[in-house]
Amino acid sequence: MFLEYMQVVADDLADTSAECVNNVKEAVNQVESLLNNPSSISVTRIFNLCDSIEDDLDNTWDVANFFESITIPFAAIAQYNNIPGTKTNLDDLCNIMNDKTIGTEIYRLAEVNRLYSGTRCLNYSYDYVVQYLKDPSKITSGGKHFTIYCLIN
Repeated sequence: MFLEYMQVVADDLADTSAECVNNVKEAVNQVESLLNNPSSISVTRIFNLCDSIEDDLDNTWDVANFFESITIPFAAIAQYNNIPGTKTNLDDLCNIMNDKTIGTEIYRLAEVNRLYSGTRCLNYSYDYVVQYLKDPSKITSGGKHFTIYCLIN
């Protein structure tokens, strides 16, 4: 994801709630801290990952894709925020990120991801994403997958 685009997303979040932006930043800091300082708290369990990220820290592509995966709900929902017919908006995400009853910020970020992706495990593998996007059966005319498919083939 482009850094400039993520700044636009952060600005959109700030328009919704400055506290929300701070909580997202803190959640990402907590993830980084747990990955850099292994403890009994597992990022894999918190985010319901298909594979253990703690065992995959040497693969920079996978780690980068993991961080994109856990922040993509904000970018995707900001893109279509408050468009009629959308089920979730930034207010919904910020309500979760600001809800202390869920737990610390990292648990709130995981809850945002469950809202966005459902309860299935999150496959953060870079190779999985590339193979998925190269699969012609996943292509929709004019959609994101079509554009990415053209770029990587």
